[in-house]
Amino acid sequence: MFVRNMTFCLITASSLLLLAPLATHAVAVVTIGGPWEQFVVTGPKLGTLLPASLVSTNANRTLLDPAMVAVCCDRIKQAILREFNMRDEWRGKIFVNLQPRWKPDAQIVVTSAFSAGRWSYWIEIPNEVGRDRFLRVMVQVLLLEMANRNAGARQAEVPFWLTEGITGHLQATALSSLLLEPETKIASSQMRRDPWAEARKLLQARTPLTVDELSWPKAGQLDGESGRFYQSCAQLFLTELLRLKNAPAGIKDMLSLLPQYLNWQTAFLRAFGAHFSRLIDVEKWWSLKLVQFTGREPAQTWTRLESLEQLEEVLATPAHVRSSRSQLPSAANVPLQTVIGDWTSQRQLPLLRQKISQLQLLRPRVSHDLVLLVDAYRLMLDAYVQKRSNVGAGPSEKSHPPSSPKVLVRETLKQLSALDARRELLRQQKENKTVVQSAANP
Repeated sequence: MFVRNMTFCLITASSLLLLAPLATHAVAVVTIGGPWEQFVVTGPKLGTLLPASLVSTNANRTLLDPAMVAVCCDRIKQAILREFNMRDEWRGKIFVNLQPRWKPDAQIVVTSAFSAGRWSYWIEIPNEVGRDRFLRVMVQVLLLEMANRNAGARQAEVPFWLTEGITGHLQATALSSLLLEPETKIASSQMRRDPWAEARKLLQARTPLTVDELSWPKAGQLDGESGRFYQSCAQLFLTELLRLKNAPAGIKDMLSLLPQYLNWQTAFLRAFGAHFSRLIDVEKWWSLKLVQFTGREPAQTWTRLESLEQLEEVLATPAHVRSSRSQLPSAANVPLQTVIGDWTSQRQLPLLRQKISQLQLLRPRVSHDLVLLVDAYRLMLDAYVQKRSNVGAGPSEKSHPPSSPKVLVRETLKQLSALDARRELLRQQKENKTVVQSAANP
């Protein structure tokens, strides 16, 4: 039997799931669900009194009931199936164990095991939990079950953006119908909340994440305010993706292909081959969708020539240089090639980090045809800074073997020269267009 353990430290929210009053009865642990049902939930029955040592003194915390949890799990699954136009063909059972523990940092622990030709899943969850934490872990496990139905002993890796995108979408559109509190009725209302209001506000205030950043979120990027921003980007990415022709079938195909590949990108390109042949095509499509969604006005952006000038100003570094030892230093703009190739790491790394931040601030203002170039410079510098910072820091993981500074510098300078060539080509295109217009209007 092959067993794989996964631990998720999910975000705590103030809004809580399943309001449950305490009664004056002894503790009764019940199990909801049988051999022919996908969800089996075990935990303290609603209305039973827990020992004083296990009862929360926080009046804002509430308890989960096994029967209601089973209903909520099934509703979340049905909502996902509707979004992707899929039939319910589950194979893996999901066991939910409600644990009475009240520590603020209590984790939700997910364990998966492969046996007898199929995967099964166990979720250890506090029986006092926030709505977003419960929804997120159930979405993640349900997607994993869908991807693993024909996986064999090698488990699939579901991309973060897919889990966060669906979670954000359900939170914005269907949360009240998915996670009902006991004895609560749904009342119709004429006022409808814009499900994109918060996401639009976040994406207009900050530089949206690239496809690469959505693919590999950094440590801490899924927590707090950064977590809400990541989820907004993932929600928009998934929503725009589902607007493509036959996109639900593409998501289904991608999930089934995930176990066959080491990364989700290969499965994604195979499933969405009718729309994207390379990842750069995905980046271009995503940049266009971001511009349309955030509603940038032309007056808020620079022209191509202005954008190129601003970009060159960020890339250049004012410094004092000597043409020879006998002459006094004079002021000059030093290119990034000199900074990376000649300066010490102690001197160059703080400067490069500053330039990464400047490129992030520059992105929302540059012309549309320069967005990808600005992103490429930023991602290249960010990758170099991370790798250069780790050189000599000790043994690294086998999947990321350390490279010598000389090799890293050589590879980075090669990438930098290629980006500079793209930038010069854009400048020449602008200059040629100006010459043609001048000739036509002497």
